[in-house]
Order: sequence, then C-alpha cells, then structure tokens
Amino acid sequence: MTPAQPCIVIGGDMISRDEKSAPSELYDLLMDGGWMDVLQQHPTPQVITKNRKIIFINSAAVNLFDGINIESFMGKDIIELIHPLDQERIFLRINALTKQNSQNAPTKIRINTVANKIKYIISSSALVQIREESIVIATGVDVTKLHKMEKSLKESEDSFKRLFENMHDVFYRTICPARKRCLCP
Repeated sequence: MTPAQPCIVIGGDMISRDEKSAPSELYDLLMDGGWMDVLQQHPTPQVITKNRKIIFINSAAVNLFDGINIESFMGKDIIELIHPLDQERIFLRINALTKQNSQNAPTKIRINTVANKIKYIISSSALVQIREESIVIATGVDVTKLHKMEKSLKESEDSFKRLFENMHDVFYRTICPARKRCLCP
C-alpha cells in the first residue's frame, strides 16, 4: 500500500481500496463516488474518526502532523495528537456533537506533531451519519506562523505602551518665540 493510496480502519483492520472483500458497508459508502479520493488530494488537512480513532487521514494532515505515512496514524486516538492543555476541551467538543448539534464552531488549538513540535491550528469538526454509522470529520488549518506574528506584535505594542506609561519627562513645543506648549504627560 502506498502512502498516497486511500485506506480506512474498520474494526482494527486496515483496509485499502485494493481489497475487494471489504467487510463493511461503511467502507463501500465512504469510497462511493470517489469522494475519498477527493479528500485525499484536498490541500486542507482532513481527518475522519469513529469513536475518536482515526479511520481516514489525508496527505495534508499527515504533513501537518509531520508524519511520514498514512498508515502510522490509522487507529490512533485523535486526542493523542492534541496538546495536553487542550485535550479536555477538544474531548468535550467531540462529545458535544449530536444529530441536533452536528457541527462545532472553529477554534484555535495546539497540536503535538510526530517530531514533538507544537503547532497551532484553527480546527472545526462535524458529526456525519452514514446509514447507522456516526463518524466525525475534522479539518484544520495551520496558523502557527500567524500565531507567532500576533505574539510578536502584541509584545511590541506592550513594550511601546510601557515606554510611554513610564515616561516622566515633559516635552514642550515652541509655538512662537515667546510661547511654549506642553505636549506630554
């Protein structure tokens, strides 16, 4: 099985598209119409889970998590890839998905990559019903560079604000030879 080939995990067994005797209707439904091929090639990271276990991950998501191949993520609990400080919040968000509330609003979270790096993503998830099966599809966009720029900008603004808040000098502006005007503080 090649890394770019779609595969899915059902009941602990990894099933590729080449296996004609797939034991589940879910796999056939997911592969119907080639939409899994579309997701596999989609530039946005996509992960599909069943009971929090990864059953599908596209190449963009493998790259986001600094992975080498798709197979290394199959069957893994999605919570393992979330930063420990965000795990409970994400666990609650996944459990909150119901037929009435089938979509989570986008949120910023930290993830742990295979290379032990922390990345920031904006993630959203939705509960999808396929016949009797409930799966969760999640997508995320890497915003690590944006987060670093925002943090640097905030530090710069805070430093600039502290500079003027702590300034005790008085500045005057000469309006004409005999008059001066106080500018600050």
